[in-house]
Parts: sequence; structure tokens; C-alpha cells
Amino acid sequence: MDKSVSKEKKAVWTVRQQNPLITDCDEYFRDNPDKRVRIITPVYSDIAPAFRAQGRKIIGCADEGVRDGISLDSIGVDGSYHFVHMIGSGIQTPDCLHELFKAFPGVYGITAHAGCAGAAAVAKQNGRDDTDAFAEEFAKEQAKKYGTRYLGIIPLAKMKRPAQFHDAVGVYLDGSGVLDQSKSQLLPDNCFTLNAAPFENNEQAMVDELKTLIGIAHGSHGLGFFSEEQPFYIFVVGKKFDTHLDITKLTKIAQNASETTPTVRIVGFETP
Repeated sequence: MDKSVSKEKKAVWTVRQQNPLITDCDEYFRDNPDKRVRIITPVYSDIAPAFRAQGRKIIGCADEGVRDGISLDSIGVDGSYHFVHMIGSGIQTPDCLHELFKAFPGVYGITAHAGCAGAAAVAKQNGRDDTDAFAEEFAKEQAKKYGTRYLGIIPLAKMKRPAQFHDAVGVYLDGSGVLDQSKSQLLPDNCFTLNAAPFENNEQAMVDELKTLIGIAHGSHGLGFFSEEQPFYIFVVGKKFDTHLDITKLTKIAQNASETTPTVRIVGFETP
């Protein structure tokens, strides 16, 4: 590994240790080594600002760098917007895009992004090594299929993560559809995000996407420092009064996705 990349990864890991929710959960799981799941009830004022995302709905990747608030001027998008997240904008589970468009009517458009690991995996399965072109072709096809806009490919320089590696310390399995974790000082910022609604009728696809994200975080392009004492977290965000997206159901799916990875723990809470 390049020394500068190694140094940058260690700096990210130091910041992880300073997040109040992660610090508290690390301590909880150290004190309860037989537990893999923790359900919490955060103070309303600590997390409520993170559940007020507004603006045009745009389909984007689950990548931690594809986030609300990044500049999309390079693809001609201005004004407020909110990403709906699937790996590679749906490239691994294209059949689930139909459910996404049902759950989020009036989608403004779909994006791709440079250097997408999910797109690279599917491209390789199809005998392609031109990942960015492959990702763009997929996004354009889906835009045409569902009658929305292909907005363009987001450059790595515009994404909210280092260009050379993934700095995700967890993944939000978001049942709310309105999460923007950067608006809360309690919630860790650099995490993958996977919207649950598109997988409402295909739980196995949700499991598969979570497994892919866990694999990326633990692989050579991830931080690679996770342990049972300092785990990778699946933050399950349950949606009240919705049996398809409630905390109980989503937590079970997260358990299925992580059962073979001992360095993963699950923390669940409901949308305020």
C-alpha cells in the first residue's frame, strides 16, 4: 500500500474513534461480547435534523462519497436534491429499480459515478473492463426505460471521500427515505447508504447489496482496520408504522447479511 494512502486511512480511523455514537456502541459491544445487535433510542434533538432531506430525488450509488450536499455542477444540477441510494444506481439489482420508482415517484434523474466498485464487478461479469463507460451505459438505459433523465457521471473529485480508497466505517440501511446523516453530529458521516424501499419485495437482493458493501469496506480498497472490538456497523433506520420497512424486519435482514462476518455489528433505531 502507498505510504500516503496508509497514512490517510489511519487519519480516518482516528476520526472514527471520536464519533460519540460509535464510541458508545464500541463500549457496549465490548461489555456484551455475546451481542451482535443493539437497539437504541437517541435523543430526538440529536438526530431529527438528519431526517428532513428535501429537494429533487436523484438516483445515485450507495458509495459513501455520493452524498447529499456534494456539488453536482459538473453534471448541470443545481438547487436542492436528495439521493436515493442503490449500489451502482441499481446496476447489481436492476429488477429492483421498478420498486424504487414506485416508492419515490417523480424521480428527477439518475447518475453514475467514476470508479464504481459495483459497476466494475458487473462489467467484469460481462467481459468489460471499461467500468465508467459501462456504468454510464447502464444509467442511460434505465433513464430511457423509466422515462427520467440521465444526469451524467459524477467525477471522483466531486465525491465526498478520498479518491484512492473507501473510508466508510459503516452502512445506513435506510427505511426512512429521507436520511441525510451529515445533518446530525451524533450520526457518523462517512458511511455507505442503502435505501431499503427498492428491495421491499426482494429481501435477498437487499442482503446481497449489504454483503457487497461489507466486502468493499473490509477489502483492500476499504479501511481494513475492523475488528470485533472496533467493528464495521450496519445502522438500521426503521420507519415507524410501516411493516415492510420497520426496525424488526430490517434488523433481521442485516443479521442475514452479516452472519458470516464477525467484525460487523448492528445498531438500530427508528426514524424520529
